[in-house]
Amino acid sequence: MGKLTAALLGTLLLVGGAGVATAEYADRDRHMGMHERHHGKGYHHDGHRDYGPHRGRCGSIGRMADALDLSDKQVNQLRAIKDKYRPEKRALKDKARASRKQLRELMDKDKVRESDIRKLANEYGKTKADYIFLKKKMKLEMRKVLTKEQREKQKELRKARRYR
Repeated sequence: MGKLTAALLGTLLLVGGAGVATAEYADRDRHMGMHERHHGKGYHHDGHRDYGPHRGRCGSIGRMADALDLSDKQVNQLRAIKDKYRPEKRALKDKARASRKQLRELMDKDKVRESDIRKLANEYGKTKADYIFLKKKMKLEMRKVLTKEQREKQKELRKARRYR
């Protein structure tokens, strides 16, 4: 291989590698843009706040703590409520996932009876309704932890989010 061929090959590898690196950084930057749209500025890449009294908290309770200025005691009470409902919520989610899978498998068959579709659809619908009911029950229990002012502020924030 001549020097010119080696130099040309080296240049091609370098340019190709730069393209890959540029694409990698573009993906990261695009992800960070999506992250900032979701969490807002002032958050680390993992969703933790950069500043404020609840710095380092993440998840829905962390965001609620920041927005409503919750005390540490309130945060711990809310986490305990969420932990209490977690196993039942998980079971309902798994049951709904299994129902959806059964429906997909049913639709892949050559012969499908409408009664079978109806049966699986009803099972899936009941599971979803149970899940929604459980979530609302949990939220009612969590609401009792908040002060009247915090509940009012939460209501305002919900309305503002709804009508963006």
